[in-house]
Amino acid sequence: MTESRRILLFDDDYESMLPLKLLLEFTKGYIVELTAEPNVIERLQQEKFDLLCLDVMIHPETFDSNDEVVENLHFAGVNWQRTGLELLKRLRTGELATGDDGTRSDTPVIVLSAVADLSEYEAQIKQWRSNTRHMEKPFDPEELVKLISDLLQGSPT
Repeated sequence: MTESRRILLFDDDYESMLPLKLLLEFTKGYIVELTAEPNVIERLQQEKFDLLCLDVMIHPETFDSNDEVVENLHFAGVNWQRTGLELLKRLRTGELATGDDGTRSDTPVIVLSAVADLSEYEAQIKQWRSNTRHMEKPFDPEELVKLISDLLQGSPT
């Protein structure tokens, strides 16, 4: 039996991303974590994720699917509108690497964004074009699932 692929959905809109999480779990058999909480840094250092979907804008506080306040990841000196890009930068530069157990710096990433003008972000995303893609919100769930499947087929387990 092959090991299930693990996906991190780094997004603070729990309500709208929950259907995507369920779709990926039930149709593809992936193990999907949906979070934007501060412990995501430690999780990336200690757990192997096979693919990350990173929302660009992460509010410091949001509500989960139970309407409970959730504290989200925030980097000192980084505007909340760039949190996902900062996480991507730290992943790609190896800052989050702590050994063989964590998520690799070359793990495929899909950057999700509702920002209409991504011109200031494109240069950062293009640095890692080979295994970093961008998808604008709102997205077609089937198109995103296909992109995830394609990226996972090209990455080692």
